[in-house]
Amino acid sequence: SGKGIDFSADGNAAGMTSEVLDDYETGTWTPYISGGVGTYTSRSGTYTKIGNIVSFRYNVSWSAHNNTGNIIIAGFPFNSGAAVNSYYAVQCSNISAGTGFVIQTARISPGAESGDLLRVENTGSGVAVTIPADASGTIEGFGTYEV
Repeated sequence: SGKGIDFSADGNAAGMTSEVLDDYETGTWTPYISGGVGTYTSRSGTYTKIGNIVSFRYNVSWSAHNNTGNIIIAGFPFNSGAAVNSYYAVQCSNISAGTGFVIQTARISPGAESGDLLRVENTGSGVAVTIPADASGTIEGFGTYEV
């Protein structure tokens, strides 16, 4: 009756607060780089939302960039509802990540519909990844976050 699927016949784990699945959705979204890209060559994204968890995948490619600065992927299908940052995996091609680059990750801040790409320095600290002017490249990301 529009209230969800009740799984109360199953056993309960300690701390369980609900056994009703009240939301399931799949779809597409169009990611973009906040701050300006001159010419996108492709942009695509898919998502699956089950309850309050969103799993996503995206791909953004461009042949020219009209602004230098930090890379922020925006346009996620839902704003983050988590009380803490959500981190997810990314793969980048042809992007200058600076010195001391070890691995890349991305962060969605609480309440945001965008995530900034980070490089993790040898010291363990995260530093924003930047796009050089007139650079081309590809970013692919996938992960999950809470809404």
